[in-house]
Amino acid sequence: MLDTMTNLASSANKYTVGQPMTFTVKVDMTTKGTEKSSGTVTFIDGNKDIGTETVNSGQAILTTSSLSVDPHSIIARYSGYNNFKPNIPSAFPITVHDNSLVHHSLFSLVFGLIIAGVCFILPKFKMIVEIESIAQHPFYSLACILIGAVVGAVVTVMLQKILK
Repeated sequence: MLDTMTNLASSANKYTVGQPMTFTVKVDMTTKGTEKSSGTVTFIDGNKDIGTETVNSGQAILTTSSLSVDPHSIIARYSGYNNFKPNIPSAFPITVHDNSLVHHSLFSLVFGLIIAGVCFILPKFKMIVEIESIAQHPFYSLACILIGAVVGAVVTVMLQKILK
């Protein structure tokens, strides 16, 4: 039986939840030879199998988008075949990130801009005399933007707590 070595790589360094990620494992002999390995590779995340792929031309490729948000430790276990010994390489660490914070931040920005826009438009209505006189103050524009940003940030924090 020939000794084998496996090398696991991924398609990117950073992943967000739901994004497809591709793991490629190369199965080689530790000694020179012309025979190409075959058999199967089982990809494992901790204690959970995430897929089994056939070795073709010395490599197996798995694409998945099912990993959850958190750190993961991926192992590619080569089963061995005919003249090839099985091999289990060391774990391949990856972290899957949550992209919802980006969406919350965008929502916060849009909500803040809406509030600021309302602050700018409100003085144009003559029926609200007090606001019209306040709008003449040199810091009114800055106050509108800050109020919009604060309200947007508060809404973002509340959404994060609700969605978790």
